[in-house]
Amino acid sequence: MLRTRLTLSVIALFLLVVAQVATADVPRSLSYQGRLTDAGGVPLSGVYNIEFKISDAAVLGALLYASGPQPVTVTNGLFSVNIGAPPMPALPLNIFADTSRYLGITVGADPEQTPRTKLTSVAYAYQVRTVDGATGGEVSGTINTTSGGNPRASLMPGTSQISTYGSDNLEQARIWGGTWGEVLLFDSDGSNDQTARLGSQSGLVSDGGLLELNNDDGSPNIILHAGSTGDAAVVVPNSSISALEIGDEPGIASNTGAAANVTGGAANVALRTIIAPTPGYVVVMASGSFDCTHITGSFSQRSVWVTEVNGGSSAGKPKQSIVISTNAPSGNYGTPFCVQGTFAVPAGVSTFYLRGDHVAGGGITIIDDAVLTLMFFPTAYGTVTAFSPESNDNGPEIFKSGAGEDLTGEEFASKRLEYEVAQLKKQLAEIRAKMGNTSQADVQVKD
Repeated sequence: MLRTRLTLSVIALFLLVVAQVATADVPRSLSYQGRLTDAGGVPLSGVYNIEFKISDAAVLGALLYASGPQPVTVTNGLFSVNIGAPPMPALPLNIFADTSRYLGITVGADPEQTPRTKLTSVAYAYQVRTVDGATGGEVSGTINTTSGGNPRASLMPGTSQISTYGSDNLEQARIWGGTWGEVLLFDSDGSNDQTARLGSQSGLVSDGGLLELNNDDGSPNIILHAGSTGDAAVVVPNSSISALEIGDEPGIASNTGAAANVTGGAANVALRTIIAPTPGYVVVMASGSFDCTHITGSFSQRSVWVTEVNGGSSAGKPKQSIVISTNAPSGNYGTPFCVQGTFAVPAGVSTFYLRGDHVAGGGITIIDDAVLTLMFFPTAYGTVTAFSPESNDNGPEIFKSGAGEDLTGEEFASKRLEYEVAQLKKQLAEIRAKMGNTSQADVQVKD
């Protein structure tokens, strides 16, 4: 009967453990030396089939690795093998995740040698356990990992920094900070600019978290600074905020009209549409100048006003007039005007008109340099007396509640819609009457 005397190489075990945590270039094998004798203790020589197994218990237990029978050359009883080296199966990377590992050896047809040998490490090999995430020991100095000779990650204790690198070998992300923490992201162009920054503060003397998003050249474009106040606390690109981001922000629309001759009667001088994201108020401002002629002996009056009704009258609307007395000398008269009013509007499209009229007197009337500006405001911070659509019946009171308060929001929109439908029906009846189809009194408009 054969028997073996086994000796484990501590250096080889150290290399195996390092291979699991450091680099795939270190062989995943375990060097083993033994002495083979016969039953009487006489050293043997020749080629013998030997199988190596690693289990998690001294007796029985789970089999973690088996080399299969391997031809091993024995000289004067001595032999040396690398367990896990070709043609044997490689040792699994996680085989030493636990300390309870036992080596069993079977020679030829003999039973497995007993007892199994417990795999251990020497004092210096024990230090490697810290790299594997266990307790005890420490790692000092910079640690770099590579792939194909190219950088992939670095741990730099000197700057409290961890960096990763992309396939272009440029830094792509960094976590670092000597006195405060920062996360940096970089782009992939040749200059490798910093395009994003998240910091626990913006500088050594400034408190508060900082989020900074940069242009592709590395210059700041969006900044959120919790430790700052005023405009510096939030910085965004110009024109970056629209109704898509904030549904109730103020907005403006404006129009410049051409010179309009209103000698023949009331006419639109300028118009402009604004789209309100929510119910609110529109401040309508119109300016320009009257250019008119006057004849002595006649009373002259010229007017301008703003309205939200195409062809709407000046009744109850913001209006300005120029009046020239009968005794004034004949000639050209010019004067600037500025009309302003606040209108309650529902969400959606609203159109406003600047209108002018040659109310009385001879001569001509021209409206010059007309400018119509609309400004939307979603919120009132005080009482607002707003103009409502013109009415020959109830006036602005139709847009008030039973308690006399101004209606807003959906109530206002509903009332306004009802009113405008009624006005359209009324205007349709008037048009039919003027066309001679029937008299005004006989007209009936059906729903």
